[in-house]
Amino acid sequence: DDVGYFSEGLAPVKINDKYGYIDANNEIIIPCSYDYAFGFNQGLAIVENNGKYGYINQDGNELVSCIYDDINELSENMARIKIDGLYGFINKDGAEAIHPQYKTADDFHEGLASVMFTSKYGYINKNGDVVIPCIYDTADAFFEGLAVIEKDGKRGFIDNTGKEIIPLIYDTAYSFSEGLAGVEKNEKWGFVDSKGNEVIPCLYQEVSG
Repeated sequence: DDVGYFSEGLAPVKINDKYGYIDANNEIIIPCSYDYAFGFNQGLAIVENNGKYGYINQDGNELVSCIYDDINELSENMARIKIDGLYGFINKDGAEAIHPQYKTADDFHEGLASVMFTSKYGYINKNGDVVIPCIYDTADAFFEGLAVIEKDGKRGFIDNTGKEIIPLIYDTAYSFSEGLAGVEKNEKWGFVDSKGNEVIPCLYQEVSG
């Protein structure tokens, strides 16, 4: 009744309102017993039953039972989970690594994850230690050693110790890619390097990439 894309040798399929997985020979490898099923990533797939999510491996064994309100794919061997309105993380073995306690959380990038505690954002490491205090209005993921943060309506960049590398003087900013980041001030866009130099002046109405 429905088919998904092949990933890591298996594809989700739907038969009689339930999802399972077939291989490239159209053999049912994992029985159709789930309300929904996603593609495999790093040997694991997210599955849903009764509005709750968990993980199975390619043998069809439930590594993580369907108990979570939301669950993400693995990122740096950690997966974000949500239960009772709060976010935490499990590791690649399915064990709870960081107890759900945050209002929001981002995936791990470069060893850190952005989280919201009370009404402010900061960063934790994979041990659950707060390494950059929750003092920001927004906090994006780290790319190329820097992350976009916002306070009082202005954006800049910090490194993984929380040191401000590029001042909070921009109205909008994108994450770094290939050594440059798009920034906007006074409704004009340009690009800065990792030291904050505006190597492409803010002259443009729009930029991408």
